[in-house]
Amino acid sequence: MGTRVVGYRYCFEVKISPRGKDRPKGRIIGGKGRKPFISIYTPKATIDWEKSFAAEVKLLGLNVPEEIPLDVAIVAVFPRPQFMQRRSKRDGSLLGGWLERSYLHSSKPDADNVAKIVLDALSDHFEDSRVAVLTAHKFIAALDESPRVFVRVQEASSSTSADVIADYQLEACDPEDPNAPRSVGPRW
Repeated sequence: MGTRVVGYRYCFEVKISPRGKDRPKGRIIGGKGRKPFISIYTPKATIDWEKSFAAEVKLLGLNVPEEIPLDVAIVAVFPRPQFMQRRSKRDGSLLGGWLERSYLHSSKPDADNVAKIVLDALSDHFEDSRVAVLTAHKFIAALDESPRVFVRVQEASSSTSADVIADYQLEACDPEDPNAPRSVGPRW
């Protein structure tokens, strides 16, 4: 094993409108005297987005050390829809009660598909199987904000599963709260 990198962290932002990874498509090829078979392919829009994102990252010179587990955080800022930009003719305020700030994006594409397309676009720099911790956030842009994808790649901490579970339980599960989630499943 080579030199171990401690405390590796790299952050970058790509000014590109985020999207989710499309599902693979299939088509039947053959017939008329030949045995038909199904050809599976990735949609062109997905391939084009991955190439554009990868080209921008290549210009940044991302250099991820080999053989360390990675913690990747992705923040996708989607374009603000037209209905959230409409203003009153009378006083110029935003209609519909919308504010100028950003909002959490809770519709399609799914956060896991956004993470998949970003990680696949970064495949020239590291294998996505090395990602031990993955965090994805989706936002709708603020009124004065442009769409973009922010990525942080860092060395994953060497905590144990018990430590991580204990941290989550401390954050979210109050033992005094009757509505708090409880453990289910077999007790060994």
